[in-house]
Amino acid sequence: MGVDLGITRLATLSDGRSLENPKPLKRSLEKISIIHKTLSRKKFLSKNWLKTKRRLAKEYEHLKDFRRDLFFKLGVLLAGEYDVLVLEDLDTQGLIGKGVTGARRLRLYDAAFSELRGCLKWEFVKQGKTVLAVSAYNTSRECFLCGGIN
Repeated sequence: MGVDLGITRLATLSDGRSLENPKPLKRSLEKISIIHKTLSRKKFLSKNWLKTKRRLAKEYEHLKDFRRDLFFKLGVLLAGEYDVLVLEDLDTQGLIGKGVTGARRLRLYDAAFSELRGCLKWEFVKQGKTVLAVSAYNTSRECFLCGGIN
């Protein structure tokens, strides 16, 4: 099973199915920014500052747990159906580098490709199945049926 990772569609499978990106960071960014704003107005190391800091940490923890839950559920689903997983070896730091606008950079961070790869890999290895990495060069442009490049 080949998996193509992306921003709009988190994962597109080689059989045509795709998983839309739920954009967990975008969903909780409003709440996080409000907590950050209230934290900045508190006196440093006061009891209220510490309470707000704990609230902020809890919100980030919620975001992390939401992502990991989604990725592990996808891993269990794919590992149950397929014996081999082929992932593209994306250079996310290269994608985030120069010339990328702030909004696109935020969406790339939100997708958390390395965490997704790690969860999928862990789930497949746990079940004794094979995981392969393929160069990301032209994977989204190349037709998997005929090999032609768009």
